[in-house]
Order: sequence, then C-alpha cells, then structure tokens
Amino acid sequence: TTKPPLLLLHGRTWSSLPVYNLNGMDSAQSTLPDLMETHTPYMLDFRGFGLTPSDSSNLVLPLTCVSDTLAALSWIKSRHESIEGSECPTPRPFGW
Repeated sequence: TTKPPLLLLHGRTWSSLPVYNLNGMDSAQSTLPDLMETHTPYMLDFRGFGLTPSDSSNLVLPLTCVSDTLAALSWIKSRHESIEGSECPTPRPFGW
C-alpha cells in the first residue's frame, strides 16, 4: 500500500522546489525527507513559476491556479487508485 498523497503548493513568487526542498534532499533545511516518511508528496508549480511555462496571457490568475490545483489533485488520485487497485481518498493540498 502506498502512503497517502500530499500536494505541496508554493506561495508568493517562488517555485515549490526552493520552498519545500531547500538545498536538496540531504540538507537539514529540506522538508521532503520528513514528509516522505508518512506521505507521498507531490509539488506543483503554478504556471510561470519554476520550470512550468506561462500560458499565453503571461499572467498568474487566481482562478487558473485553482483550476490547475484541482486538475493536479484529480491526476494524483487517479494515479494512486491505479497503483492501489482501489479507491483512494482525495489527496490533501498543503501550501504557504
């Protein structure tokens, strides 16, 4: 059985990588190793942040971020259900 999925969302103007994985997995500043003990974490960069390209508007719109978050939660749920072979609870989003 897999660990429950957790979707990590970034805030402000940074991507998820420096927010949750400061200086890499071996760093005492990274939160990922601790989260991986109890969850299967996923990190989402909103459009225009990190390695995620902007859309044609070149704007970061709140409704687009919500739509992308809902799509990511749905994809994660499907992925875990295909791995488990049974229904998976909706993943929890977490961010700051």
